[in-house]
Parts: sequence; structure tokens; C-alpha cells
Amino acid sequence: MSTADNNDSAERTATLSRMVDMRIPLWGVLCALGSGVVLAVTLWLTTQQLVATVNELKITVTSGNTSVSVMTSEIALIKFRLSIVEENAKMQAQGKGRS
Repeated sequence: MSTADNNDSAERTATLSRMVDMRIPLWGVLCALGSGVVLAVTLWLTTQQLVATVNELKITVTSGNTSVSVMTSEIALIKFRLSIVEENAKMQAQGKGRS
């Protein structure tokens, strides 16, 4: 049985070798493999650049969010102070109108 299995596997290997040699030229196989490798390397490098860009954007957004928070609190403080000034102005206007 093992001799038959060895002959069968040897026949399959020979058939595959003949198919590559006869039907698919070796230069075609090498070109396809080479272009696949180039595509994989290009994809990997592009992905690495994309990761770096996303990290930079994350830092920018974080600092932008901090700036927006600071500006929001300053606007709230200005509105509060402006409301106090408006109340004082109304009180002064009412006081002058009665006199």
C-alpha cells in the first residue's frame, strides 16, 4: 500500500510540474507571485501611513476638544457677567426714571 501511495503522490507532483511547465509558463507564475508580493508590501506600507495619520488626527481632535471646552466656559462666564451688567443698567435706569 505504501508503494502505491508513494507512486500516487509522485504522479501528482509530476502532473503539477507538467501543468506549470506546459500550460502556465514559469515566467507567468513568477510575475504573478512578484506582483502579489509588491501589492502586499504596498498595502502594508499604506496601512502604516494611515495609522500614523489617524493618530495625528486623534491628537488634533483631542486638543481641539480641549480648546472648545475652554471657549465654552469662557463664553458662559461672559454671559453671566453681561447679565449682571444688564441688571445693574436696568436698575440704574429705573432709579433715574423715578427721581
